[in-house]
Amino acid sequence: MALVHNTLFYMYDSCLYQCDVNGDNVRQLVSKQDLKRFVKGKNSQVTVDGVKFYNNDMYLIIGCDVLVRFHAETKEFEIIAKEIESGAFYKDSLYYINATAIYKVNLKTLKRTLVRGKKWSKRFLKSDDTVYYQKVMKIKGKLYYTCYQGKWVSEGSAPSKLYLYKENGKDIKKYNASVTLFHSANDGSKIAYYDVHTAQNKSLLIIYDVDTGRERKMELPKNFYNIVQLEDDILLYRSDLETASAIKIDCKAENNIMDNELKLQKKLMFY
Repeated sequence: MALVHNTLFYMYDSCLYQCDVNGDNVRQLVSKQDLKRFVKGKNSQVTVDGVKFYNNDMYLIIGCDVLVRFHAETKEFEIIAKEIESGAFYKDSLYYINATAIYKVNLKTLKRTLVRGKKWSKRFLKSDDTVYYQKVMKIKGKLYYTCYQGKWVSEGSAPSKLYLYKENGKDIKKYNASVTLFHSANDGSKIAYYDVHTAQNKSLLIIYDVDTGRERKMELPKNFYNIVQLEDDILLYRSDLETASAIKIDCKAENNIMDNELKLQKKLMFY
């Protein structure tokens, strides 16, 4: 979902719509028929999974891992990159992760460049020192990424590290996480993830502030399942596959307890 100049863009029933902020003037921008060109197999179904705007252009995430530039007036889809695991716009380019590599795509020429790591190969699964990239994000105008070195996740991966990306190749390590960051969220200068302590039967939310270098830990509710989004000091999380809850975090407090849980537990549809 995105709000641009009083126009709301949203996904419904696999398609993309726009309307006024008051819900009037609904218009379908992308239909299921439009998406058929992206279908890979007879039984596969392709959906619009996200919409983003950058430099006044509209970009769609299709089928979870394909980014296209969409020209609404002509209904033209311009493929920017495929097999994207995580991506961020930075300095007129798309930076995205594919397993063991970070790629840069110039948004004007669409030229793709390998900027970190190595192109994926199955032989990496047999190695104990392969670097796997996980998430790339822009925080306060700078580009960061997380990665870990070791075995493939199913074989027991190592804790992640957070790096500040430098165009000269001399990236700066900013943080050592306590676990592998496959499920995290960021907002402003804060990065949130969780660490499960099975023996103690509890999960800890860990907030790292890139600006201050401070880390805070607090116990999560018993019904916590997975992080969805961090917005200001509100953490949206799943308690199961269909139920979302939210908790307010006092990031300035010194104690390590969670603030009151917000009364937002309800059935939601995630588009």
